[in-house]
Amino acid sequence: MAEQAFDLTDAEGKALEELKVMITEDDKYNEEDWISKADDIILIRYLRGHKMKVTESYEYLERSNSWRCTREMHNFLEEWEMSKELEVEFLKDYMPYGVTGANYLGMPVEVRKMTMVDYPGLLRIMDIDFLIRSQISSMERAWNTYPMGQGTMIFDLGIDESCKVDTRPLQSIFQMKKYISTMTKVLKKLAEEIDPNYPEAFSKILFIRPPAVFAGVLKIIKLSFSERSRSQVQILSKNYSKEELMKYVPESAIPAYLDGTSPVVLPYGGKIPEDFSIGDPVPHSDVI
Repeated sequence: MAEQAFDLTDAEGKALEELKVMITEDDKYNEEDWISKADDIILIRYLRGHKMKVTESYEYLERSNSWRCTREMHNFLEEWEMSKELEVEFLKDYMPYGVTGANYLGMPVEVRKMTMVDYPGLLRIMDIDFLIRSQISSMERAWNTYPMGQGTMIFDLGIDESCKVDTRPLQSIFQMKKYISTMTKVLKKLAEEIDPNYPEAFSKILFIRPPAVFAGVLKIIKLSFSERSRSQVQILSKNYSKEELMKYVPESAIPAYLDGTSPVVLPYGGKIPEDFSIGDPVPHSDVI
């Protein structure tokens, strides 16, 4: 029960009961609908994600119910994980994301090396919906494994100087406009699908090592978040400091390339050659 999982205030307990009544009294849903099967933990996450406003939370639950029907989420994760599509295997090398440990609440910390994702290259060889579905699979897996949410997401916007220049997605300042435009397009679409349907997934969303050129991107992405999610965003100083990051996550969850002690090594990511096609060997697998 949610009361055992969450420390609820009297106001939260009252709002939860009101929301449950609204769901049960709405005769357009049957017991097989996702909204009807949503447990107390899910309902509390929606309530907290919408400042305990019961009617607003219910409206978002209804939207999520429709979204889950459209996305066929009842078997989405199973089908994705069983997929033999070459694109699925390809993304494991070219999406430098990964859970690197646990935060101070014991919930997962995920690090994403954003500037090592070749967004223009990815959209050249696959459509944007495939990329979005890959991220939905990650969120759905976390939703099932960590039902209380409260994880920490770290978006690393810094350029890893240890990487060879010819393997970086951004190899010169002249590529910056196209790269940022494509990156913004993907992240905005991702936020529009993920944020309303996985409320309270993260207690903190951290942007680290942000170059000044990404200021506009961050503003656009934040506007795609709900008010609650925007309040959880923290942009750290452009001059990286492990001590500053450790205010939010322990050293054991910080990867080695950021001077932490996490044993997790993220996929390399990097530049996708212009003549590359799905099914070809990963071009720089030897440097992962």
